[in-house]
Amino acid sequence: MTRAELIRRTRQLVDEGDRLVADPSLGALQVWLQRSDDLLSAAWGTMDRYHLSWLMVGKPRGSSVAAR
Repeated sequence: MTRAELIRRTRQLVDEGDRLVADPSLGALQVWLQRSDDLLSAAWGTMDRYHLSWLMVGKPRGSSVAAR
């Protein structure tokens, strides 16, 4: 996966997430979560969300959990 593809697909997920917030449904959320997991796997390999968040994968430099 190229960096450009990762960025494009991430933006698609963000856009879909915005639409989901505006018009929520359980089925759409489940599809969104699966697509998100698939993207993380394609980009970083097979790690679960806990380990990816622990490693802060995808977080901008300088961000931290404490800053939230």
